[in-house]
Amino acid sequence: MSGSWVISRFPAADLHGQTVEFRLPGEHHAVHGIGTFKAQALSGRRVSIWIRLQLSSGWERREEILFRVPQDGCGRIEIHPDQSVASYQLFAL
Repeated sequence: MSGSWVISRFPAADLHGQTVEFRLPGEHHAVHGIGTFKAQALSGRRVSIWIRLQLSSGWERREEILFRVPQDGCGRIEIHPDQSVASYQLFAL
């Protein structure tokens, strides 16, 4: 999970495991959904942030997709205005 370190105004401990509604640019179209942050601290405000999305095609099969949050995306992480939807939002479009 580590490797791409960015500066974030939110500490890794505040983000890790929290839900996030996101809209990110994809290769052919935008990706939108509700996922969970995976965040790891390096030092100070430097963190590695990923969004984990779990897909299920039945009880026997689960797939996990990880989206790395780049530096320009970190500045767009906000507290979600509707906490019943998710804890945070990240709209990079």
